Amino acid sequence: MRVPFILCHDNLDFAKKYSGQELQHIQRYSQKFVEASQLVEIMKAQGYPLFSPVIWVCRDGVVSKRYSHEGEAVGLTNCHFIEGGFDLLLRAVETD
Repeated sequence: MRVPFILCHDNLDFAKKYSGQELQHIQRYSQKFVEASQLVEIMKAQGYPLFSPVIWVCRDGVVSKRYSHEGEAVGLTNCHFIEGGFDLLLRAVETD
C-alpha cells in the first residue's frame, strides 16, 4: 500500500533513479520548494490535512532542514527532512 505524502524538493530529477509506477507516485505527490506558508495553502486547496507527512529533500540536506523547521513553525505537524540530502540517500541505496 502506498501512503500519501508531500515530497518537497529543490528541482531534483527523480527520473535519473526511478521509473514506471515508482516515478509516477513520486511525481504525483511532489512539490517544488515553496515557502512553508504557501505549502499550507497548497495542501488545503488539495484537501490534505496539516498532519499529512511532508518530506523535504535537497541535494545536501541543509536547505531541506531549514524548510522543515519553517513548516513546523506555520502549523505543519508531520515534517521530515533527509539528513545529508538526496545525494547521500542515493549513495546509501547504491551501496546496498
